[in-house]
Amino acid sequence: MSDGRNGPLMGGRFSLAMTGGEQRTSSPISSFSHGLTRQIKRSRRAQAVRDRQRILLLQVIVETMLEFDISDEDIRSIYRACAVAHENEDEGNDDPATS
Repeated sequence: MSDGRNGPLMGGRFSLAMTGGEQRTSSPISSFSHGLTRQIKRSRRAQAVRDRQRILLLQVIVETMLEFDISDEDIRSIYRACAVAHENEDEGNDDPATS
């Protein structure tokens, strides 16, 4: 504990300065900083995994398009048809022929 000579920030459990044989213990700020650093590293690793998965998925899509001779225009027309069908579901109209 602080003996009062060096002010409230010296000595004691959350010491900012080491005095005489005292051991420094982890402060809440230090613990928070270490936890934040670990979380950032985990987030970066998770993002790297998502990026690799996205690349692999795109490769599978391209290979499938080539194998089945599907053009970009085919994909766009399917996308538009799905968008219209989705809009009809939102409006309660299940028949795409009426849109």
